[in-house]
Amino acid sequence: MHKLFRNILSFSIISISLFLGTTSFADENWTTVTSTGESYVVPETINANLPYQDGTYITNDATTFSNVGGIPFTSSNSNSNLESIIGSDDRAKVTNTKIFPYSATVFISATFPNNKTYIGSGNMLSPDSVLTAGHVIYSKEDGGWATNVVVVPGLDGNTAPFGSAIGTKLLSVSGWVNSSNSDYDIAMVRVNKPIGYSTGWYGLNTNAQINQNVNTAGYPGEKASTMWKANGPITTLNTNSISYSIDTTPGQSGSPIYDSNYKVLATHAYGMGDYGNSGTRINSTVFSWITNQNKDYVSIFRITNPNNGVHFYSSSPSEISNLLRVGWKSEGVGWFAPSSGNSIYRVYNPNSGLHFFTQSSGERDNLVKHGWKNEGISFYSSNSGTAIYRVYNPNSGQHFFTASESEKNNLVRFGWKNEGISWYGL
Repeated sequence: MHKLFRNILSFSIISISLFLGTTSFADENWTTVTSTGESYVVPETINANLPYQDGTYITNDATTFSNVGGIPFTSSNSNSNLESIIGSDDRAKVTNTKIFPYSATVFISATFPNNKTYIGSGNMLSPDSVLTAGHVIYSKEDGGWATNVVVVPGLDGNTAPFGSAIGTKLLSVSGWVNSSNSDYDIAMVRVNKPIGYSTGWYGLNTNAQINQNVNTAGYPGEKASTMWKANGPITTLNTNSISYSIDTTPGQSGSPIYDSNYKVLATHAYGMGDYGNSGTRINSTVFSWITNQNKDYVSIFRITNPNNGVHFYSSSPSEISNLLRVGWKSEGVGWFAPSSGNSIYRVYNPNSGLHFFTQSSGERDNLVKHGWKNEGISFYSSNSGTAIYRVYNPNSGQHFFTASESEKNNLVRFGWKNEGISWYGL
């Protein structure tokens, strides 16, 4: 069964608890809950804002879809009477989804344990994370966490200019997952490749103002998988929500509500008919929750040079982006690493052009004695978790690192030497 995420008509009464000074994560509703069974509290950061980031806007991964996630481009619910059009429909079709910020606005399909598939919207928030509404990826009535999430930035009909990515880890908070409380209807999706390097990503801002003109872009279900935009004033500010006079319809849940500097002020979630629409506000608590999720662990991206087959691994957005611009090919997320822990050192051979990664300072120092260049700490490892295997090609001198045991075994069959577990990811 296919249907759309509905703009929830019955608007919950907003919590009137006030923020006095800074907020506190003593509120257990902000405990992070993930699709992989984790539950933890992240520290609060100082109320601030983050700028948007440009992408490469390279469309080498462009794909033509006949459908997305098994969802037809039209739906029996596309004429739902829950549409929240305020007076006349002022939305306009985005004619070029390959330019920012539309490149960083995403179509989401989510299939749940009961085999129902829904569509929603969201926005890129980092190279490999998407911000959306909690009900887009977690639904108690449909069995809990979505079991398959497809993210398509800049989708335009049946054309995905930047390709698509698959959700590998879904995150929300206990206030939504355990209580379905609209004050906590927010979520993030970590995806399997750094698609955000191509699309760019939105910033964040906690400083919303009454009557401020704001914008949105997303995927109304009745518009055949095309992106539509609108703008209008903020009409109400509450602790955990923002209301605005902007037209939306089912399918736009999770859309960014953003300012003139492409910073997200809220994530669209609810429709109230002629009374307007509303979303979960990026207040200081939400800002802290989001930014700490991205800091808690990092993606180690794997890219390859198609000319010589050499692989490279990095958590640096600028480093990966620069190499992609000159022809390296993305192979997605190699593994996730902690933001701190055991140091993984990187050294470079100026003669062969090869990089080598090791947790052993002794191994690093020995290579430096033989002319390799010490490039410092590249990323970090855990004491346990996902094993990262190391294999060696005696013909080319290349080392290869992978979290996949089957990939390691396949290379060993072709003559590579198994050098065991090099370190652990998350």
